[in-house]
Amino acid sequence: MTQEREGKYLFSEEYSYTPYYLVVREDDTEVKSRADLIGKRFIADPKTVAYRFIMEYIEENNLEGQIEIIASEAEPFMEIELGRADATFESIILFDHKCEKGDYHLKYVGECVGVEEHVFPFRLDADPKFLDEFNQHIRDMKEDGFLSELYMEYLGLDVSRPFEAYQ
Repeated sequence: MTQEREGKYLFSEEYSYTPYYLVVREDDTEVKSRADLIGKRFIADPKTVAYRFIMEYIEENNLEGQIEIIASEAEPFMEIELGRADATFESIILFDHKCEKGDYHLKYVGECVGVEEHVFPFRLDADPKFLDEFNQHIRDMKEDGFLSELYMEYLGLDVSRPFEAYQ
């Protein structure tokens, strides 16, 4: 959910949370956290949460011009593997799959850099009663463990609770 969408849609309660981490080459010993990105090349598609996370980090820490941002739709893992970029952010859910599929030799380092919250959008004129019932079903599936079981079965990770709940 982005700020741009907040005024255009109504949203359900969160049904999953995806933690993101810093990704670098497997042999990179210099970059261990976001603080080590100064002077490095960071790649992300401007339409992704990874791009939003890096831009927020730069703004919050007054780092304009200190991290080279490669705004590209190219596959970040490939660009890092080829040495054209030094780092990106990726969800912990997709990391292993992308590495295996592309035969990339990468690793994630440091602490979680951000969490993407997943919600369902609804039209602004959606029936409030329907939205309340929809949200109740999400709460019920969380409380009875159904979402946890579903995520564990298909993702190998329970992302039904806010990420802080796992630390």
